Amino acid sequence: MEDHMSSRKFPPENALSKNFGKLLKVNRFANEFKAIERLIWYKGVDRRECNGEHTFQLMFEVWFLRELIAPHLSFEKIIKYAMVHDFPEKGAGETPACPRQVRSA
Repeated sequence: MEDHMSSRKFPPENALSKNFGKLLKVNRFANEFKAIERLIWYKGVDRRECNGEHTFQLMFEVWFLRELIAPHLSFEKIIKYAMVHDFPEKGAGETPACPRQVRSA
């Protein structure tokens, strides 16, 4: 009895080459997004946090909090929401929630 999966190629032939341009666009967007400096300064740190650091930390926080207080929520959805919540800043730049508390550069 032959395994029906053994005759399939993964990834499907030409899937990567057909979508390589899209992959490059996603990569470019991610690199530009993660480089955006946030306006938040932390005591004792001589640089601002970037969006990549902020998003990465938020993803860990929602993962942790979901386990504690809302395990019924979809893990995939909350991680995706955490990942994309600041995507508009790619075009608009950093948008502070409390502008009066922002230290000038």
